[in-house]
Amino acid sequence: MRLAFYTYSYTDRQNLSVPECLARIARTGYTGVDESGTFGKSADPKSVSPERRRLIRDTARQHKLAVEAVITHAELTSSLVADEPLDLKGSVDLAADLGAPLVTFHMAARWMD
Repeated sequence: MRLAFYTYSYTDRQNLSVPECLARIARTGYTGVDESGTFGKSADPKSVSPERRRLIRDTARQHKLAVEAVITHAELTSSLVADEPLDLKGSVDLAADLGAPLVTFHMAARWMD
């Protein structure tokens, strides 16, 4: 079994830099990270710029961390009832850019009306 550390709360919410975040994760003994399929408050995978993608990929390699998965932030259940489709193609493209073999998605994070 492999355990990966999900970086979203640190890089997107607390604004910790990617290099500092991944260095801390590596120092604790993790060998992998799960990366957010978006950046900041956006639900669009294109919010992860080409520069940020390179930074994540290169920094992970520097610290011998595998990017295990990309996790979408758009919610599956919301996309089924609203006119807000999941951008699975964008998430898969992001995963390919980061070298992640897996894309996962959130079922839901809030109650639907």
